[in-house]
Amino acid sequence: MRRAGLLLMALGLVCLTAAGSLAVRNQAEEARAGAAGTRALAVMEKALSTPDETEAMIGEQVWLGRLTIPSLELELPILSEWSYENLKTAPCHYCGSAGDGDLVLLAHNYRTHFGPIRRLKPGDPVIFEDMAGTVYAYLVTAVEIVDADALEDVTSGAHDLTLITCTYGGKKRVAVFCDAEKSS
Repeated sequence: MRRAGLLLMALGLVCLTAAGSLAVRNQAEEARAGAAGTRALAVMEKALSTPDETEAMIGEQVWLGRLTIPSLELELPILSEWSYENLKTAPCHYCGSAGDGDLVLLAHNYRTHFGPIRRLKPGDPVIFEDMAGTVYAYLVTAVEIVDADALEDVTSGAHDLTLITCTYGGKKRVAVFCDAEKSS
């Protein structure tokens, strides 16, 4: 019995150590991502408003534009192509386009990326500016928690802008649906 208890304690210690290491790694990734986004925004300011250019090469990456969510005090550069590696740097374009009214953006749930989007409420403004300087204004219409495998359902183009991130633990997704703000 005593040996089994010691083995369970050792196993518990190993699990706690692994969880702590994972948490430290995730925090380091989030810090790197936040710093990369800040650097990209600073350089992006010079590249924005390039007529007829909806994307721009900055450093070794191609950027689509800038997303601003005033109620969350977020201003984020958007990479033009999604990949798991790119998601570690900044939110990414998944599919669609702002001009066609079916833009879908993905990001990790880092605090410095899309982690806070679950707090958005219908009516909150969201602004996307492409590299040509064209500004697209949206209003949040819904925030939903969806199954992880429902990506095709939430990227159907039914909304002008969709923001997607994982829930904590990654078992589900947070989808924020936005429609173009109607000009008066």
